[in-house]
Amino acid sequence: MAYLGSTPTTQSFIAGTDSFNGTGSATNFTLSRLVNSVNDIQVVVNNVVQYPPNYSVSGTTLTISPAPSSGTNNVYVRYLSTTLQTITPSDLTVSSAKIQTSAVTTAKIADANITAAKLDGAQSGSAPIYAARAWVNFNGTSTVAIRASGNVSSITDNGTGDYTVNFTTSMPDANYSVSNISMRNGSSGASSNGVLAIVFGSTTYADAMKTGSVRIEYKVTTNYEDPLGAFVSIFR
Repeated sequence: MAYLGSTPTTQSFIAGTDSFNGTGSATNFTLSRLVNSVNDIQVVVNNVVQYPPNYSVSGTTLTISPAPSSGTNNVYVRYLSTTLQTITPSDLTVSSAKIQTSAVTTAKIADANITAAKLDGAQSGSAPIYAARAWVNFNGTSTVAIRASGNVSSITDNGTGDYTVNFTTSMPDANYSVSNISMRNGSSGASSNGVLAIVFGSTTYADAMKTGSVRIEYKVTTNYEDPLGAFVSIFR
């Protein structure tokens, strides 16, 4: 007979019996087969059929209570049904339709296993792709207001053109890269002057670059200016 897909594995029940010697104290006995429930077996002690809750079963362990009396092969088990075989699908036979929606969790995806080909867009080449660890678009004029962000909890206004970007989740260290550009506030003066968007200048690296935040500044020539739009991205 022809089949669509893989040929099914034929399974048939094979009758069997296990015998044990009672000791008068032993209550646990090891079965020769894996059993799913008490209904899969019949337990007989001293030629008397036992019924649950006089016995229970877990995997291959049979527990009888009270302990059977001492004797030779005075405890036997008849298999009425059992799990004979675990069927493993053949390689490349499970389709995406067979996987439950939302069943593939982050824990099931190996680290560094998302390649450029799996991302949306026309990426090419074999160079790795590194996502931003934090980003923010905020209005630096008047009361600072975040328009949109990722992994940024707040913006601290340190003064004109001077801000601290606070991360929701800290960076693993302070050796990250900062991309920082801005949009000029048109009311501040001639738009022909470029804005210098920089990481806060300091005598020490750690004063500006912290695992939990980064301090940034915006200047036009030598004057600080609050930007209409500030755009900061953090890569590590």
